[in-house]
This record gives sequence, C-alpha cells and structure tokens, in this order.
Amino acid sequence: MKQVPKYRFQAPEQALQPYVDGFWSLQYEGEAPMDVVLLPDGKIDLLFSSAKQQPYHVVLVGLSTLPEKLKLLPGLVMFGISFHPLGLEYILRKSMAGFVNKALLLPSGFWGMENLDLDDFKGCVQQAVLKITALVPKMPDNRKLLMQRVLNETGGNMTVQAMEKRCFISARQLNRYWEQQLGLPLKTYMQILRFRQSFNHIKNGKLYPEGNYADQSHFIKEVKRLSGHLPKELLQNQNDRFLQFTVMPSR
Repeated sequence: MKQVPKYRFQAPEQALQPYVDGFWSLQYEGEAPMDVVLLPDGKIDLLFSSAKQQPYHVVLVGLSTLPEKLKLLPGLVMFGISFHPLGLEYILRKSMAGFVNKALLLPSGFWGMENLDLDDFKGCVQQAVLKITALVPKMPDNRKLLMQRVLNETGGNMTVQAMEKRCFISARQLNRYWEQQLGLPLKTYMQILRFRQSFNHIKNGKLYPEGNYADQSHFIKEVKRLSGHLPKELLQNQNDRFLQFTVMPSR
C-alpha cells in the first residue's frame, strides 16, 4: 500500500495571527521517494527538516508563483511555520524580494532551534511560539495591521483600489511595499491568495468559481496559470501528486 504523508496543523493564537498563518508538520514514512507538486499559496515558509538521506537543515522559502515539483524522501520529518507578509517584515525581519520561486538555506542553529525534536509537533510549536512572541513588535504600523487583517478576511478577493480605501495607504505605497518585501505586485499576490482559497472548493468537487472571478472561464484560466492544471485534474489528484490536496482535510 502506498504511504501517504502524515500532516498536522495548528492555527496561531490571536496575538500572532497578523504574522503567522499556522504551524504544521509533515512526515513521510514511505520506502521510496514520492513525487509531489506544491502549489502556490501566498505564504512564506520557514522549514526545519531531516530525512534518511538528508541531514537536519533549515530553509526559508520565498513566495511561489508557479507549481513546484518536489521529492519527498524516505524518513522525511518536517516542521513548518507559514508566515503572512507582515511576519516577513516584523518577525523574520528580512526581505525575500530576490527569492520568488526560490529558497534560502539558513544556519542549522537559526533562532537557537537546532535541537528540535521534529517528531514532537507540540514541542516544536511551543518553542516556535516562544520565539515569535518575543519578536512581536510593541508598536507595529496600525495601517499594516489593518492591511494584513483585510487580506486574511477576504482571501485576496478584492482589488488594489479597494485595499487602498480600506487601509488608507496609497496603491503606489502598497505596491512598493510588496515589491520590496516579497518581490511582486500586490495584485499578483492577491491572485495567489484567491487561488489558495479555491483549494477547499475544488477538493469538495465544486469546479466553479466561488471567489471574485469574472466567470467560469476566468476561474479555469487562473487555476491553470497558477497550477499548470485544470480544476478537474486537481480534484482527481492522480497518484496523490498535488501535496496540498493529498494532506488537506475536506471541509
């Protein structure tokens, strides 16, 4: 029987929600490498991982705009922290503008977490929460907090002009911020978020737009552009190749 990766997820406490989307773990116990595809989801991931053929290492993954083919190695154990854009500025304190569709290898002792027991998901979350809480700014920009809250609430289903009015930040400033921090325009980022919002709909067999798409044709075109596949192919998920669809529970 084919081994399916084991996935766990924990949402952050309220104080961390402007910065962190969630904490998660992935374990693959198969005896042979598993080919998977990772789809763009609008998050910046800090990954702590090891496998039978790979030593413990830490990687910071920039935003993805394209599907990425990966191999899950036997014995893979991974702990991940998915950050919102605001977490990149205030918690990680680093620009990832030069790392769109790329990853940055970090020192194994990053954040003093080199001795993580990756099999202990609860323990990993506790250590991460302590570190992130210590880094939360005392006086963040309230307009940026509002910006992130609006993105979380709408899932990208709005225009840049609407964001400008809601957050009292000009479209020019918004786009400059996104280009400097993440390496792409706000409009592109919101398209990725909207695509991510469609995952649950597609997995539940709803192959029509539920987000802010002009029509069915627009929806199919956007899904194909960001995933390389039609919505029905994502639903079929042959050989469990679309990792997020394999591990994501139906709702």
